[in-house]
Amino acid sequence: DKNLEKKLLKLCKISKKKVLVDTRDTSNKYNLEIIEAFDLIIQREKYKNFKNSKIISSMLPCTLVDFMKTNKSINWNLIGKSIPNKEFKYDIFFSGKNTNSERNRLISTIETLNLNYFGGLDKKLSYNDYLEMIYNSAINLAPSGIGIFTFRHLEIFASCSFMMCSSKINEIELPIPFMDGKDFISYENLNDFKEKAIYYIKNPEIRNKIAINGRKKLEKYYSPLSHGKIIYDRLFKE
Repeated sequence: DKNLEKKLLKLCKISKKKVLVDTRDTSNKYNLEIIEAFDLIIQREKYKNFKNSKIISSMLPCTLVDFMKTNKSINWNLIGKSIPNKEFKYDIFFSGKNTNSERNRLISTIETLNLNYFGGLDKKLSYNDYLEMIYNSAINLAPSGIGIFTFRHLEIFASCSFMMCSSKINEIELPIPFMDGKDFISYENLNDFKEKAIYYIKNPEIRNKIAINGRKKLEKYYSPLSHGKIIYDRLFKE
């Protein structure tokens, strides 16, 4: 939108510190004039191969945290689950909107595995039922939706549950340093997904260890206050 760009540039002329907060769901590109005009650009996702320190990824809200009741610190004892469920009801769970063809292909592949699967596209669950399904499932899928890293990822981590997601997640800078292979497992393609799904279903000890790692990483690094300090320091102390 060229008119929007002109308006943004006009605003820049009257401000000393200029921050562009891009609330669109995915990683977006800007022309050089916009990048040079702002001191900082905060967007949903930033690809690792885009080397520009002016652009940082935003911190998505974890929906299990009630920020109206949270002051400076988060009491993780009251949020989600701190230990994995060892008596799951389902092998695989995913429920989401039909936002792309990747999800269709993934669900079709799951149906060939002869596993106890719950979910589907446009299958509506209440929020509490959705969280219960996460905790009661051995593998929780977090395929790309509108954006690569979504609210679902944080909800699975907060539930101390095992997550598999597309390897696309490794292409973006995450505001929390989650590590593929340690805190979650990614798959390159549908064949890779099938092999890994079967492997982790058969290895609950490894699966539970990864789920615990993800939860601990979330507890250690998830902090809107710390994220705000990063923004503040970038603007006023660098």
